[in-house]
Amino acid sequence: MNTKKYIIVLFILALSAISCHKKPEKVFEGELHQINTTEKKDTINGIEVYIDDIYTGYMSAYDSMLFFLSYKYPDYFIYAFDKNTGKKIGSFCKSGNGPDEFTSLFTFVEQYIRAGDEVKVWVYDAVKKIALLNITKSIKEKTSVFDDQLSFSWFENHIRPWSVLFMLNNGILIAKNQLENKYVNGANYFPITYSIYDISENEKIREIPIYNINNFVKNNKEESIPEMYFISQDRIKPDGKKIVSAMEMFSQINILDITTGKLTGYSRKNTPNINERVLVNKIYYIDLCVDDDYILALYSNVELDEFGTNYPFYTNEVHVYDWNGNFKQTIILDRKYNQIAIDLQTKLLYAKRNDEDTLFSYDISHIY
Repeated sequence: MNTKKYIIVLFILALSAISCHKKPEKVFEGELHQINTTEKKDTINGIEVYIDDIYTGYMSAYDSMLFFLSYKYPDYFIYAFDKNTGKKIGSFCKSGNGPDEFTSLFTFVEQYIRAGDEVKVWVYDAVKKIALLNITKSIKEKTSVFDDQLSFSWFENHIRPWSVLFMLNNGILIAKNQLENKYVNGANYFPITYSIYDISENEKIREIPIYNINNFVKNNKEESIPEMYFISQDRIKPDGKKIVSAMEMFSQINILDITTGKLTGYSRKNTPNINERVLVNKIYYIDLCVDDDYILALYSNVELDEFGTNYPFYTNEVHVYDWNGNFKQTIILDRKYNQIAIDLQTKLLYAKRNDEDTLFSYDISHIY
């Protein structure tokens, strides 16, 4: 073999070696940091909160009021209670097809607004609209009062409704789509993204990629990817500047800076890495609540059995992060729960279980 041919052969072999050892394309589209957890850990005891009526479903809290969203209520989706008296103070968002009614109310996005003496919250009908419920006026007038109702058409570009959305300013919303197949045979998936829309113009302004599902499938041994791998709890910072997502199947939180569009993930060391496609049958973060200082994520770390019969998952461990992704400490509650909510005014953490008619509050002012 002459020298020229020899060099060409070596070059080809070198390229083959590089391609064989090339790292697979990443799944998470933002920067992903491996973080250490602090040893700081506090154990706190709760005080039982008594509610003098039927309450069930998803829990939220604001200004000493407790809200429960459920499809089990006969006429309304939301019941409201005074935390101090335990008395029911209102029923909101009547079910039905009328102009001020809701056909399907998604879980609270917990985006509260205080305007003077009034408290308001955005509520999301997955079928047709997002509405600004004036809680203060609704309690006084004993009917659901909406200061604004905005319609949208997610179905023009998607098969499924948005999994979560938040209102920004002047009719601008940011939404995250669910996992969807491009083709019936499941060969390709639409990427999961945050999309920013101008509702008044029905126009998409910007798209921020979160997960490239096709890279996950291509490098995973399974031919299809269960939707549960990308399930998360999402909340917006009360000042409207950032969004956090806590993942169920990975010990990871993701923080989006809405202004810059920068997406950053924080994955705890020695836990499965989404970009390396390391999968275990464990459930990590099962609920989430936030204020302008901290992110509080309910950490399960429960192994999922073969048929998922040990759902729902209960835990007493709360991880505290700041909005820069720094792990600050762990809070250990004296009981196990699967829901938490924080009252921004009182700094009380509320916790409940789906299988018990009990509710507890925890003073977490010591973390501030």
